Amino acid sequence: MADPEEETLDLTGSGGAGFAKGDVKFDIEKEKIALAKLILIGLAVIFVMSFLFLVAKCPFIDNESAKTAFEFIKETFPPIVTLVLGAYFTRKND
Repeated sequence: MADPEEETLDLTGSGGAGFAKGDVKFDIEKEKIALAKLILIGLAVIFVMSFLFLVAKCPFIDNESAKTAFEFIKETFPPIVTLVLGAYFTRKND
């Protein structure tokens, strides 16, 4: 088993051009939540847009194509959402 001190990467010793260890603030949990939120909001926007194309009665939108796209998104997005939530919010027992 390797010593944990050997596995860390120290970027503070770059000839005075680096950061002090106290200057770097990085919370992995906040970053996970921010990334998951961004992905889920993007999926929601795509879902709403496909729904609007489905119900819109415009001459330049083919209703059959919109229906096919909406059905695809309706079947594909729940597994993606489950994957994102499972990947970002599972707890490790160390």
